[in-house]
Parts: sequence; structure tokens; C-alpha cells
Amino acid sequence: MTYIGKLTAEPLLQQRTFTAIDGSAQVYNYRTIRMNCGIDHFTGEMTGELAVKWPHQQQLDNVALWAADVTLHTKEFQTMNGEQRTVTVVRVTRLEPLA
Repeated sequence: MTYIGKLTAEPLLQQRTFTAIDGSAQVYNYRTIRMNCGIDHFTGEMTGELAVKWPHQQQLDNVALWAADVTLHTKEFQTMNGEQRTVTVVRVTRLEPLA
């Protein structure tokens, strides 16, 4: 699915360190993408090498509209209180400026 809209926050590269199943330390690279598309808005994540190598950081101040390809999937989990919950995860697979 493709959205066209304005970024509402700067998508800075962030890192989180975690311990993998095998006990090794791993780094999770990501950018949080917040976008307004008319009356719709979403918060999604760009992850991995795509987030690290995203080439448009310098264009953030000069571009009004952006095109974002996203995928949506749901994830079910159980809270500590035993309640069953479902969340929608938004993955940004492409984020490019519109000229």
C-alpha cells in the first residue's frame, strides 16, 4: 500500500541492543516514521539495512510531500493481566521524496 503525505517528525536513525537466543549481543537499527496523509495518519518503522542506508536524510527540510510504501500485519499477544490483545504493525518498506 502506498501513502502520500507529510512527515510529522524527523525519522532519525536509532539503535537498540538486545540479546539474541544464542546469547550474543545484537543491534536493531530502525527509523520511526510518522506521516500525515490528509485525515489519516500513521506511525511505522523502517528497519535493518534499509533504515541504515536511507539516502534522503539531507532532503528533509526541502521536501513537502513523501511517498511511503507500507505493509500491515497484526500481532496477537497476552497482557500480564491475561487479556488477549491485537496490534497492527506498520512496516515502511520505501520512503522517497516527491519532486
